[in-house]
Amino acid sequence: IANTCWDAAGPPPCIYRDEAAFDRVPIALNVGVPRVLSCGHWPEWESFRMRLLGARTPENDSAPTLGTSIRSDTRFPACTRPNEDLAIECATMLQRHLGLERRTDLADFVQQCNPDHHSPGRCPFEDQQQQPCLYGLVAAAACLLTMFVAEPEEMIEAKPWVDAYSKVLQFMLLAIDMYLEFLDSADWIFQVKDIVQLMQHSVIIPFLEMPPERPVLDRPSAWSPGSVAGSAEIMAAHKVLASVQSFRNVHLEPLPPAGAGPRSMRVWSFGTHCSVIAEPAAVLANLLHSEFELEVTWRGAQDYCGHHTSSGLGTAPPRLDPGSPTKEVMAAYFSKNGNDLWVSCEDASAFVEAFTTAMYNDPATFTADVFLCSEPALACWPMHSFRAASAADSQVQQPYLLGYFGVHVGFMVRPADQILVYQALSAIAKDRLTTFATVSPYISTQIDFLTGIQLPAIRPTCVYTLPATYRGTQYHEVLVLKRPLALFDVGLILGDFAKAANQRWRFADASELSRGTWEVWAEFRAAVYYPYGWLQTMAFYDVLAISMPVFVPDSPLYTFAAGTNSLTLWPQVLEHSQSATSSEAAQRPFNKWEDLDSRVFWWHLTDFKALEEVICFTSVSDLFVKLANSEELSGYASLTRRNHLQRSVIAAQFWREAILRSRESVS
Repeated sequence: IANTCWDAAGPPPCIYRDEAAFDRVPIALNVGVPRVLSCGHWPEWESFRMRLLGARTPENDSAPTLGTSIRSDTRFPACTRPNEDLAIECATMLQRHLGLERRTDLADFVQQCNPDHHSPGRCPFEDQQQQPCLYGLVAAAACLLTMFVAEPEEMIEAKPWVDAYSKVLQFMLLAIDMYLEFLDSADWIFQVKDIVQLMQHSVIIPFLEMPPERPVLDRPSAWSPGSVAGSAEIMAAHKVLASVQSFRNVHLEPLPPAGAGPRSMRVWSFGTHCSVIAEPAAVLANLLHSEFELEVTWRGAQDYCGHHTSSGLGTAPPRLDPGSPTKEVMAAYFSKNGNDLWVSCEDASAFVEAFTTAMYNDPATFTADVFLCSEPALACWPMHSFRAASAADSQVQQPYLLGYFGVHVGFMVRPADQILVYQALSAIAKDRLTTFATVSPYISTQIDFLTGIQLPAIRPTCVYTLPATYRGTQYHEVLVLKRPLALFDVGLILGDFAKAANQRWRFADASELSRGTWEVWAEFRAAVYYPYGWLQTMAFYDVLAISMPVFVPDSPLYTFAAGTNSLTLWPQVLEHSQSATSSEAAQRPFNKWEDLDSRVFWWHLTDFKALEEVICFTSVSDLFVKLANSEELSGYASLTRRNHLQRSVIAAQFWREAILRSRESVS
C-alpha cells in the first residue's frame, strides 16, 4: 500500500506515492516561494544557498523541485563530504544570525520582520544587523551535522557546533509552533525527513536533549516514503484501524422497528464543546425525525456555540450556558495548574459530589429520559451517580446515559486523579444503561491504550450544518480553517506563496470571515486544514459534511500535538489486559515524541489518512496544482458526499439503537 502508484482511476488519496516521476519535471528555484522563506532578497543568504547547491550529493545532482523531490534512501541531499571552508561558513551564519540561545528570536523574526509585508512597529533585529533566515539557518545546521555524520574524526573540531545546533534542530522539529511545516515547500535543499534522519543518527543522538529510542543507523527513517520502516508503521496503523472497527457496545443488539409515530424524548445534556455535544442530538433530530421528537436541555456549553445559531439541528441548538448550577460547579472546580495550557479539575471526587448535588437543583434532570455527556468525560461520572442514587426513588425517572467523546477521556483530569477516573468510567461503560462512543478511531485507540475501555468510533455526521451543501461558486477563494498556537499565519503565508508564484488563489481565514456560517463556507472552492494541537477538530468534519473538498498537508510533523498527543497531560495507565489495539499503541506511545518512527504510525491513524476523500498534499506547489484541477475536485466532492452518507447511516443506526435501548430500560 505504501508504494501504490497512480493508476487510470486516479491516485489513492492520502497514501504515500512513489514520486520519482515528479523529479523529472524541473521547477525553477525561488519561483513561488515567499521571501520570508527563500531569503533570496538578501545577498548573503542567496550566496550561501548557492554554496549549498554546489555541495549537493553527486548521486542526487538533479535540481530540487520546491518540496516534491523524494529521496527514499539514506543519502543526504548535500554536505556529505567534509569541507572545512563550508563548515566554517555554516557555523558563521549560525553564530551571526542565531547564536546559541536565540531560539525564540526566530519566532519574533517571522512574525515581526516579514519582508513580504509591512510589519507594524520596529523589527527587533535592525540594530543588530541580523538577518535570521529561518530555513537558511536550518539548512546551515543540517549541512554542518551531515558533514560530522560523514566523518566524525575529521570534523572533530566542529563538535561544539554540532552539540549546540543539533539541539536547535531538535527543538524546531518537536516545537508545537511547527517551525518546519513549510520547509518542504521552500527552496532550501534539506527537507523535514532529512532533519528526522539526522536526529535518529547514532552519531548525533548523544548530543540531543531527547534521544530517540530507535536509532536508524544506516537505514532510511520511517519518515522516508517507501522505506521499510515507514511501511511497517503504516501496516501497524491499518491493523489498529481494522481492530477498532470491531469495537461494539456490548449492550446494543438489533431491535425491532420503533413503531408508528415519533416518540417524545427528553435529553439533559452537559458538555463544553457545542459541536461535539450537538452531534448525537443532530443525528436523532435530523435523520430519525419520524421516530423521535427531541426536547434537549443544554448545560455547560461554552465553546463554538456561535456556529450553531442558525444550524439545522431540528431542535433547539446548543446555547452558551450563562450559569446553570452544574456550570457553576465546573467553574468552581476547574482551573489552570502551573503552566498548563488548559484548565483541569482540582479534585475529581469532590467535583463528582458537588456536581451530583447541583443536578438535584436542576428540575430538568428529574424528567429526562436520557443523560448526554461529552467533554469533559469526567462529568459522565456524577451523571451516572445521580441516576444510581435516584434508582431507589420510584418517583424519579432513571435516565439512560449516552457519552460522546472528541478527545481522550482523561482530558481536564489531573494526573493524581486519573486512575480513579479511569476506574469509574470503566465500570460505567459496563453498565447496561450506558452507551459510550468516540468521534474517531484515533481517540478510541488512545482510550484503549490508557484505560482498557474499548469504545466504538462513530465519526461525526455534522448534520447540524444542514442545509449548507458545497457549491464552490467562488472559484479562486480557498477557505483556511482555524489553526491557533503556531508560528505561521497559514492564510497569510499561503497568500504569499500565491503572489510569489503569480497565482490567483486567495486564502480566507475562517475565523476572520464577517459571516462565518456554513452556507458561506460552502461557496468556497475548497478548504485547507492545517492540523494543530488538537489534531481532528469538529471543523474538519464540518467541511466533510458540506461535501466540500478538503486539503491537508501530509506530514507526521503534525503528530507533535500539545493537546491530542500531550507529553504530560495523561501519564497514568490503568492496568488492564492488552488488546490487539492497545498492544500496538503500547509499543508506540502517543506521548513519546522522541520515538520519531512512531509518529508515522499515529499519523496514519488520523482520519486525514484513513478517509479516502481527504486530499493530501506534500508541498504548497503540490496544493496549487491540485486546486487547479477542477475535474478532480468535482470527483472528490462526489466521493465526500457518498462517504458522508455512509457514515450517516452508521451513526443513525448506532444512536437509534442506543436511544431505543433507553426506552426499553425505562419501560
